[in-house]
Amino acid sequence: METGNSYPVSKPALWRQLLPWVLAGVILVYVFQKVPFAEVKAALKGVSLLAVIAGFAVYTLAYYLTDALSFWRCYSRYNLPIRFGEVMKLRLASYIVQALFAAFTEMLTVLYLFRRHRVPVLAATSSGIFVYFLETYNMVLALSICLVMVPPLRGFSWLGPTLIAVCVAAWAFLLLWLLYWHTGLRRRLWPTWQDRKIFTAFAQARLWHYPEIWLYRLLTVAASVWASIWIFRSMGVTAPTGLLVAAVPVIINSTYWPVSAGGVGGPQLFADILLRGYMTSAQAVAWSLIWSAVFLLTRTLTGVFFIRPVWRAAFQPESKNADD
Repeated sequence: METGNSYPVSKPALWRQLLPWVLAGVILVYVFQKVPFAEVKAALKGVSLLAVIAGFAVYTLAYYLTDALSFWRCYSRYNLPIRFGEVMKLRLASYIVQALFAAFTEMLTVLYLFRRHRVPVLAATSSGIFVYFLETYNMVLALSICLVMVPPLRGFSWLGPTLIAVCVAAWAFLLLWLLYWHTGLRRRLWPTWQDRKIFTAFAQARLWHYPEIWLYRLLTVAASVWASIWIFRSMGVTAPTGLLVAAVPVIINSTYWPVSAGGVGGPQLFADILLRGYMTSAQAVAWSLIWSAVFLLTRTLTGVFFIRPVWRAAFQPESKNADD
């Protein structure tokens, strides 16, 4: 597919669409071979429905507002003047796609902005990358804390040393990245990067933009942690609050990784690994299943009311959009 501005946007290959579902299925089989479903079912019976509803109501409201706010600030700074309400509608529509076919999520967004507002595809993509760049460092921060607070994780076969190396490399990369864009290095090393559309947001960003967007994304993490701890306590889990604060963001972020589909896969695997020894495996898996189910339900029910006009604006031939 060509967008008309010389930047091709290709439909994700079928294997990219199906791979997350396959991996999620493999993970679920692995988890339930270790943890009998009967034990998970028993753990689910101890969950307070009121705690789940209250926790997710707060989390969902906080997530929707701060997610839209972070994207609105980036689009309006680096791409075009745009109303907050329009970005909110666009983000809400994307949630149903994110939950079911994540590979289409950013394609939906950038094509909408190109066809509705003529924002170059790569320039719009750069704003999304800027947001997710800082979202990633929320996860890196949580994972770094988790490595300190969960000694067994550091010695967990090959995974512990690998995660330590990843965290060290990530923090070093952040320092070098900021030095490059906010010192004279950008004019001496690879100066053409400043003119590339994919780096539009980073080339225009001020240093203080980073902590602002990071704070918005941190608020979504804080809301998810609060909701999760509320549910854990209703299950009778007594794991240290500090551990949950560190582990929950990693578990929840795995929902968006290629090992998850429909909200399942990654959360079950990482809940069992990171919370092992502080609660039963059945409790960890039960909580992650609750999270996955409500994630899929809220994303789908929210997106279904907004997806049609956004999808048509993004994917329908422009001549038909003009007729509408």
